[in-house]
Amino acid sequence: MPGVVAAATPTTVLPGSLCSAFSETRTFRTLISGPYADGRDQRQSQALSSRKAWAISKRLPYAAWLLLRDFYLARRGPSEEFYFYPRYADHDPAGQSITGRHIVRFAGALSGAYHVARFEAGLQLIEVE
Repeated sequence: MPGVVAAATPTTVLPGSLCSAFSETRTFRTLISGPYADGRDQRQSQALSSRKAWAISKRLPYAAWLLLRDFYLARRGPSEEFYFYPRYADHDPAGQSITGRHIVRFAGALSGAYHVARFEAGLQLIEVE
């Protein structure tokens, strides 16, 4: 049926060794009208809750970089959803525990820069609504 989007059905979990490398941000979808002649604008919230996103925030050892790259390639970049347990949640490698679990996908491309014995990864995860 046109216009129907299937619900996300993740089958994999981001490895626990990588979960502590991300920092969290939250955004609220907002409709902005204006600016008007007097410089003001109007804002209206488009959602009741925020949408979470996580960005990589540290340099990774080579082995962790390879693990992240292989996981990214196996998901075909942003094409496939997966479970993510942030550093404050108890990681469940099977993805059965719902406590602290988020359904996410990669948001864009994976980038990396090599520094002495470390790779600085550039990557973002975004919560699937």
